[in-house]
Amino acid sequence: MGVDEEPRPQTADASSLQKPKTPKGPSILACRLGRLDLSKTGGSIATTTGGSSALASSARTEATAIGTDLASSARSDQLALTTPSLPAVNHDVTKRISRRYKAEVQKSEKARAMTYVPLTQRELVAPDDRQMARTVKNDLDVLLKKSGKDAVPWNSLFSADEMQKKMQFLGGHSVNAPGTERNYEGDFLFSLRHGGGKQEFQEEIYEGGWKWDKRHGAGTLTQSDGTTIKGNWKAGVLDGHVCMKNQEGETFFEGEYKDGKRHGIGRLVFPNGDVYEGGFKQGMLHDRGSYRYANGDVLVGIWQDGRYDGPAFLHFEDGSASRRVYKDGILVSAQDYQADKQKFGKEANRDFMLKHTTKWEYPRQSID
Repeated sequence: MGVDEEPRPQTADASSLQKPKTPKGPSILACRLGRLDLSKTGGSIATTTGGSSALASSARTEATAIGTDLASSARSDQLALTTPSLPAVNHDVTKRISRRYKAEVQKSEKARAMTYVPLTQRELVAPDDRQMARTVKNDLDVLLKKSGKDAVPWNSLFSADEMQKKMQFLGGHSVNAPGTERNYEGDFLFSLRHGGGKQEFQEEIYEGGWKWDKRHGAGTLTQSDGTTIKGNWKAGVLDGHVCMKNQEGETFFEGEYKDGKRHGIGRLVFPNGDVYEGGFKQGMLHDRGSYRYANGDVLVGIWQDGRYDGPAFLHFEDGSASRRVYKDGILVSAQDYQADKQKFGKEANRDFMLKHTTKWEYPRQSID
């Protein structure tokens, strides 16, 4: 070494700069979920009482090794690697969570595994015959609704490949045999109530015809209060001749129904004793009819949507009578019959009838 030469700094070998291999500790997620079996990882991995874990110890060991190798270039011995403390693992919570979602995980894993199975080896899931029958019926109803009064294009519907597959499936399940379902005992077709059967639902009993899972044809319905309804049903609602009786067996309605409402000719007995015989429309009194009040008076006239409308004749119980004209439920004119004189008095219009009889303006001579 010469005089002018400066001493060279000693350099460490490349082998000495390599980081020592230390065992990798558990992850924070594994420690928190409690899915790490600490008994199989060695005695050095354990949770202390003070809250510091083996993960913190492993991290500090690795940091110390790195600081020693780099002591010549930087004084890292003053740096201290700190890690947050981890809470103790609650294995009971982990087990409960695993048990709760075990079935869902197995189902999801099974569905995922089936994606790797060839189509010829996969499990075949047969469609529900009840739902299939409802689907076909809905397709037919939609086609009828769109066609209206025009010719129904049945050929275009049944020639479709999808409809043929549906009909082929239903053809293999076309069994019309007696069976039992919840609250129902009777005939089935494509797993739908079809034919004759008896149903008990919400304290009501229906016994009669069924069609495509709805009440259809002649049947009798006994309600919870003892009222019986005997008549004809169509698509689940009353349609046709109907007879209704109360708990005592007395008939309080007999007549025609349409789309679930009184429509046509019928006789109705009200709870207060009044009796109406005549026409109905959409459940309301309509057209010509006779209304007998509980006190014996009888009104024969015309109704419009449940209200008096048109000429009417009122027979009183004492033998007197009155000619009347109504408009939208309002009396507009009246002409009373005087039994002692055996004749009708003068006609009184609405302006006259609105005046009070105690007023001097009241034209008494008009009714003499």
